[in-house]
Parts: sequence; structure tokens; C-alpha cells
Amino acid sequence: MVASRGRGGGRNNRGGRGGRSGCPQCTYCKRMGHTQENCYSLHGFPVKVAQVAQTEKSESKFSDTEYQEYLKLKSEKSSSQTSSSSVPCYSTTCISQSIDSPSSWILDSGASDHISGNKSSFTSISFPKIPHLVTVANGSKVAAQGSGQVSLSSSLKLDSVLFLPQCPYNLISLS
Repeated sequence: MVASRGRGGGRNNRGGRGGRSGCPQCTYCKRMGHTQENCYSLHGFPVKVAQVAQTEKSESKFSDTEYQEYLKLKSEKSSSQTSSSSVPCYSTTCISQSIDSPSSWILDSGASDHISGNKSSFTSISFPKIPHLVTVANGSKVAAQGSGQVSLSSSLKLDSVLFLPQCPYNLISLS
């Protein structure tokens, strides 16, 4: 019995130089999978263009550098707290309706309590004999001057809000 080994013969012939059945071979570079019309060796690679969406940037009371420093401190605090596997990991989410207003509130998943530095935002406030200590982003402890209720709207009230006069932001705890 004689085996045919030329083009088109033999059962192991795949049509060309070791290519895949049904795949075209480029006549320019001799590679499989494309034709000369689509050859990158001949025509070059297409230019890659990224589509970047433009969004409006809202103005805030603090600079980008201050905000980045705040996030860094929050990250360091979370990292030091998560050294044990039983300690939960916290992430930070900040949302505000209007940064320009002293009555705007920031949702903070890393805050353990609701906090306000604006005494006029409280509808009622009490001044306990034993102050509540709050650990801030840089790791130091600050004593709350009071605790009370804040009305964000006629239907939304926050109880047990701590008053920290030195706090430049109003925080709503999500934890």
C-alpha cells in the first residue's frame, strides 16, 4: 500500500504548514489565522484609544491632598485593626448632598458613632459628666463634649449624635 504525502492527500494533512483546518494563511507573513488584508506585520497594529467619561467635579471645603491624607489614615487604621482574622474589615464610603453647607452630612462606614462639630445642628443635647472618648483617623482619642439628637429633615432624626467641636465634618455612621 502506498501512502500519499502531498497537498490534499493523506489523513494527517491539515492544509499548509502545520496550520489548523479551515483557518486562512497570510500570503505575506505565512502565519495562520488571518489573510494579507488583515496582516499586522504588513499594515501595523491598530491605534488603541481609551474612552474616558467626563464628569462634573463638585467643589469641597477640603483639598484633594487633604482628602487623600484622610483616606490614607483611614486605610492605616483599618490595616492595624485587621491583624487578627476575627476583626472585621471596614471600608469607607463618603456621600454628601452639598459640601458647601455646614449642615451637610457624610455617610461614613468607618465611623462607629454619628458625629457633628456643629452645635447649632442639635435639636437637643446633653452634657454627660463622663465624656465619651472617640478615636479619630490619626489614632488619637478625643472627648465628646455632649450627645444629643439632630433632625436632618422633618421625617429623619439621628439619636445619640456625639458633639465634637473640633470635628470639621458631620458624619453618619453606617457601621
